[in-house]
Amino acid sequence: MINSGGQLSGVGDPPIRPSRRWYWAAGGMLAGGVICLALAVAGVFALNRQIADFQRVPVPGQAGVTFTQPGGYVLYVEEPGQCCSLYVASDTSSGPFPSWSMEVRLQPVNGGPEVSISTWQGITESYGITGHRGQTAMYFTIDRPGRYLLATRNVTPGSITDIAIGRGIGQGIFVPFILIVAGALALLAGLLTGVITGSRRRASRLGPGPAVMPPTAEWRSAQSTPGGHMASPRSYLQGGPAGFGEAIRGGLRNWLVYRGRASRSGYWWFILFQEIVSVASCVVFFVMAASTSPATPSAPVAVLFLIIAVLFVVAAIYLGLAELALLVRRLHDSGRSGWWVLIGLVPLVGAIMLLVFTLIEGTPGPNRYDLAAADAAAGAPQLRCLECGAESAETTQVCVRCGAPLANRPPTAPQAASEPGDSIALPHELVGQRTKPGARRSALVIAAVIGAGGLAVLAAVIVAVALAGSPTSSVRSTASGSPSASVSQLTYDQLRPGDCLQLPNINTITNYPDFFTVVPCTRSHTGEVFFAGNIWPQSLAYPGDSKVNNQADARCGRAFTAYDGISPDQSSYTYSYLPPDSTGWASGDRSLQCIAYESSGTPLYSSIKGSNQ
Repeated sequence: MINSGGQLSGVGDPPIRPSRRWYWAAGGMLAGGVICLALAVAGVFALNRQIADFQRVPVPGQAGVTFTQPGGYVLYVEEPGQCCSLYVASDTSSGPFPSWSMEVRLQPVNGGPEVSISTWQGITESYGITGHRGQTAMYFTIDRPGRYLLATRNVTPGSITDIAIGRGIGQGIFVPFILIVAGALALLAGLLTGVITGSRRRASRLGPGPAVMPPTAEWRSAQSTPGGHMASPRSYLQGGPAGFGEAIRGGLRNWLVYRGRASRSGYWWFILFQEIVSVASCVVFFVMAASTSPATPSAPVAVLFLIIAVLFVVAAIYLGLAELALLVRRLHDSGRSGWWVLIGLVPLVGAIMLLVFTLIEGTPGPNRYDLAAADAAAGAPQLRCLECGAESAETTQVCVRCGAPLANRPPTAPQAASEPGDSIALPHELVGQRTKPGARRSALVIAAVIGAGGLAVLAAVIVAVALAGSPTSSVRSTASGSPSASVSQLTYDQLRPGDCLQLPNINTITNYPDFFTVVPCTRSHTGEVFFAGNIWPQSLAYPGDSKVNNQADARCGRAFTAYDGISPDQSSYTYSYLPPDSTGWASGDRSLQCIAYESSGTPLYSSIKGSNQ
């Protein structure tokens, strides 16, 4: 009610909004962010200890390793490195060894079947910590805890110095990453909530008292528009200030609107929203990648991933167009043409200039990019909504889209009942000026966004812990090269020390076959290769069968002593050899293969290496 003296009557000042409870909410979010970051740091130190405790075997070579618990284990190829780096990739190109190969055998010391070792499939986990720099290579499963012998050979490249054995580090990498993201979001949300709460409470305390209205005759002389009505505050598309919720709504609603203006708050609140969406998308993709099976995914999973990828692409295009339109309106707010966005194509300098343009304050008063000025220049007969920018026919008085009053149109009915003789109707531009219901709605929108973000982060943390803690996820990722633990057929020049052979009548054989059956040494076999390599130079002419056999016998005798542990004269085993003949020598063959076996031809069930028998 407006008295004849020009004072707004009321029963008292409204309470200061928003409530102080928002300070407690901001403090809780800040505390939660600090706790998340502290837990992330503790997780990194725990990962450091886990990598330092790996069992390591020099390559090439062999050593005993102990497994105290059954389950999945991972083999990492390593080289000396420095602290500190942790990263994951979909291939091996970003790891310390883009390509590598080696042969690895793992078998129980007290006898038993050889452990099957598989190549790493999926995401490659790499690290540079505790003086070691390595990446995932292979994985295997131990059924019976105990002591095992791990042997490696034919290692490429030569920079690989160790093989590390331990549990997977996927959880150690993934959980700190999620905690860091959650902590950063919580700190950002806490700071924003505190700043917004403080600024709005201060504005509420220092706000104007009861509105003092000038005499009726002065309304149209001091603050009236050409139509005879009070000038209303600038709307969103006229460059008016916007809160977090209004900036999001306006940016998404006007994603193809390049006319009008955008304030600094309207622009940067939307950019903050876009960054939150980007971080959340990265977390979702990380969770999806970590949960991917090392084998080929099933058809339903592949279809689900495809649908999610399409949705992300559509959302990215939509947000990109909305940001482009908002940037053009932000340039309009400072009186610049929207074509200035093309300056961003200039490397570095263009981005800096656009950043400056978006940070500076807009034109205080009207400029040529105001919607009203643009419509007047175009001779547009339609009216434009101050709230959403939609055009309506001249006969309407409210916006058909959002219901807000149209520009330069007074309400058909008074917004407040007048009492004859002592009050008049309050113009619609001043209705609700004291109560500011939009502030409460913005606070609720901020609370909803923060709450939804917090729940999403919490869900991501729970999913991450569940996925990283699963026994299968700790033994998966990509690399190349693994030993063959199955039966294979090899030619003589493919034989390597440690290959166990099935050769019938090996003690009486005179002509060796073209292909040798190679089996795990824990299975029944009759011979074992203990030396293979070239011992004659290519430039040497064929010295004759007798000299070649003598040199081969001497070399195999020395190799047997080094391999078995005692000399052939003291051993219960004997050996034969495969030297090149004159035909092979002429074609460049200089290789020698030495094969040990029981003199009686009795089958063997373990390797003779280091047996001292």
